[in-house]
Amino acid sequence: MASLQGKVISITGAASGIGLATARLAGERGARLALGDIQAEPLQKVVGELKAQGIDVIGTVLNITSNEDVDNWIAATIKHFGRLDGAANIAGVTTKEAKYPHLAEVSNEEWEFVMSINTTGMFYLLRAQLRLMLPGASIVNASSGTGLFGRPGMAPYSASKHAVIGLTKTAAKEYGPKGIRVNAIAPGPIKTPMLARVYGETKEESKPNEESKPKEDLKPMSTIPLARFGESPEVATLVAFLLSDDSSYITGTTRATVTGLLGPPRFWQPASSRKSTYGYLPAGQELEGEAGSPRLGLTPAQKLAAAEARRLSQAQKRAQGQLHRAGIEAQKQERLRKKRVA
Repeated sequence: MASLQGKVISITGAASGIGLATARLAGERGARLALGDIQAEPLQKVVGELKAQGIDVIGTVLNITSNEDVDNWIAATIKHFGRLDGAANIAGVTTKEAKYPHLAEVSNEEWEFVMSINTTGMFYLLRAQLRLMLPGASIVNASSGTGLFGRPGMAPYSASKHAVIGLTKTAAKEYGPKGIRVNAIAPGPIKTPMLARVYGETKEESKPNEESKPKEDLKPMSTIPLARFGESPEVATLVAFLLSDDSSYITGTTRATVTGLLGPPRFWQPASSRKSTYGYLPAGQELEGEAGSPRLGLTPAQKLAAAEARRLSQAQKRAQGQLHRAGIEAQKQERLRKKRVA
């Protein structure tokens, strides 16, 4: 078990989902916590819950799109605790209006809303933290499986989470020589309020011990070996490890939380952009992918086109080989002719 005993950890998005699970776990493992979230009442409830367990914790209503708010929060954390040993930058959004249009239909407002929180907000957090952290500190940034693969109907979210990985890698290289580690996590489908909004669900988050298997009609999860949604505490365990000294030689990495996830899951298209309520494809139906892709099912027409492309490529290679051999033979005959003339 990765110990966080005595470490001062800041956590954004701490009022729900992965941020909440991380706050609970970090507190259990001995960390002193500075929690930030834009949701005032849920945040106050979490702070009260942790204080009742004897955990040293403070909470701040935080808007990460304001660089002033972020700078003041980090400064207040250090003033209160004396230092900042780690940060879990979890806060993020998928969309503004729970609509998932394709890229050409994305409004400026939607793009700016998502990017301002997921990318610009992350930049503000990293900048404020790195200015004041000391050697031995560790930062964990929340990207997403969508930060590794594009998603239909999620252009702003996908772009913002790709950007988180870029910021993470750059910060790791810039501040590694100073002894500060920076890593990212890329959660797959985790049972959180955010996932519920994406898939059109309305039920509450499951409890840590609650079974999280999909319904019978939602089982075609061919790219996820465990065939179930993940739980927030499972991701929190990874965050705690990356914040701890147990990961002292790990930096600049992006850690996916779905082992064996080899390609874009077929069900990861928002519910509002397709007929399936939960964002899954019907059993037996495969998502159309790029021709030749070994990870996505192809339509019959795509299979024929791919086969024809391979046949033409092979024929072209044979023709090129024949021309090459003919050229060599012509050069040989020319040399023999010159010898006979001489």
